Amino acid sequence: MRKSSLLLGLAVSLSMVSCQDQPMPKAARSTGQAFDLVGFLDREAQALSQSNAKVKKTVLEDGQVKETKVLQSIDWPQELGTFADADLNKPALLGLFAIEKTTNAQGQQVHHYTAKEDADAIVKEATYVLDEQGRLVQFKATMLQKNFLFTTHKQLVVKAQPGATPALQAYSLDESQTLLFSNSERYGVQGEIVR
Repeated sequence: MRKSSLLLGLAVSLSMVSCQDQPMPKAARSTGQAFDLVGFLDREAQALSQSNAKVKKTVLEDGQVKETKVLQSIDWPQELGTFADADLNKPALLGLFAIEKTTNAQGQQVHHYTAKEDADAIVKEATYVLDEQGRLVQFKATMLQKNFLFTTHKQLVVKAQPGATPALQAYSLDESQTLLFSNSERYGVQGEIVR
């Protein structure tokens, strides 16, 4: 019984650390395998900070809205850090994804990445929608992290308006986590830039 309590305490501690917003990583070597998401987020964080942008932020728990607020004082690198975790240009990820490139009905480029079956990557799927100039319109990613203590599943979405400054329009994170000896929990955050 004591061992189970210790494991549960450790799982909760690890999950709390893994759930905290992470600041954006410093620019590392890029493989050019995919759109430069980290560079985009870094530029947007700077533009949002300089313009003193407000965000309408909604927090959800088990699919239900818990709170909605309009906030102005935001640490944008911290706020967008989770999305940078889905970057596919890390050297360790080179060649781990099957890539499909198509054009949608609006003439936008759609680049879809699927992790290969044996790939050691927490990003399982990512889709970039780019305008004719190669600027980001939308990004979606599915991330899965598993170990013996917990399983975390994340759905990330970023929406942008190319040509605008800042270009970022909205972002969302939907996360579910199952801890060892515990029920699954689901929560989310939605942010909409107020112009």
